Amino acid sequence: MNRAIAVLLVALMAGAVYAADEQWLEYHTGSASAVAGVALKSATLKLEDTAPAGLKPPDGAPVLHFARWSTPMTPDGGVWMAFASSGAGLVDTLYIDSDCDGSLAGEKPIKAATGTNGRAVFPAARVIFKLDGGETAAYNINVSYYDYQDLKQAAVTSGGWYEGDVTAGTGSAHIVLVDYNSNGTFSDVSSDPAQCDRVCIKSGESFFPACLGKYVQIGGKLCEFVPARDGASVTVTPTGDVPMGKVAVPTDITKISFLGTGGNLQYEVKDGSVAIPAGKWRVSGWTLSRTDGAGMKWTIEATDPTSAPEIEVAAGEVAKADIGEPVLTTATASKNDNSYTFMERFKGRYGENLQVSRADKAALPAPSLRIKNADGSYNNLQSFQFG
Repeated sequence: MNRAIAVLLVALMAGAVYAADEQWLEYHTGSASAVAGVALKSATLKLEDTAPAGLKPPDGAPVLHFARWSTPMTPDGGVWMAFASSGAGLVDTLYIDSDCDGSLAGEKPIKAATGTNGRAVFPAARVIFKLDGGETAAYNINVSYYDYQDLKQAAVTSGGWYEGDVTAGTGSAHIVLVDYNSNGTFSDVSSDPAQCDRVCIKSGESFFPACLGKYVQIGGKLCEFVPARDGASVTVTPTGDVPMGKVAVPTDITKISFLGTGGNLQYEVKDGSVAIPAGKWRVSGWTLSRTDGAGMKWTIEATDPTSAPEIEVAAGEVAKADIGEPVLTTATASKNDNSYTFMERFKGRYGENLQVSRADKAALPAPSLRIKNADGSYNNLQSFQFG
């Protein structure tokens, strides 16, 4: 039986009754980005002009390229596909080894949904992985092909996700489990966020897209989180006596998130510090709030620091996160024919992207830019179009 179907049947029959350690999720197809706000990383494929030894080519249209999508979900570590043309030498047909038997013979052609200027985007294709014990797991992929000038490339992006409610002790949460790096598995943990899958935990109407690690936070409580490799189930266990340390932050910081092999954890800051499991962490985001002399509350939200230093948090000790101000502004100029485009950006000290807002939601005043030539004969102060 297909495991994705079995998961749905078990969920329907069991209702809210789950095993204490293994909880089943439902498989969905489509865009995880539209659901949980996660922009997936595509897996780029190497194109081959001839079939590798032992691979039976597809029947039908002439094949222009072969490519292998790498995934640990097959015995040989990959799934072969072929890009073909039905005429004019343009790729518009795709064949995929959908049953993972190492052959493209007998596979049905998939026609491109769009194909302009050398680009072909194909409808989502389903691949069936064989699991231990004779079970199978369905997995959807989105395949695109690009041919422009001297560049030819193809890419695979995950076309499905797992979703459901999980419980841990007295806490519960709605989660979305995402194969972020599009390699067929949902359990990748890495110190490199680009190679780490995501568990998106719903809070209010939005999701916190956490990189997978040892821990997640369910109902404000720290829990150990272990997803099945195929994503169909997860094990969520409230932690016991975990060695904890503290991280001190500037007094204006109200929220902070950390990233490490222990997971991606988010905290409300109280009394200038937060308690976090001992280990090595990097700050992955923060929020600063301040009220000006006129009583207006201002907020700065920082995301994606590119060079934040690693913080070593020892059990029973207090480490320091050197975050927050100063806010850095940068101006860039680009030329296109006889015109120039100027842009201003706010950045944090570690390259954080900064979003500045006011409590009344009013637009910020547009910044100004003075342009002056060497001899001062041109000296003009202009305002940007947007604040």
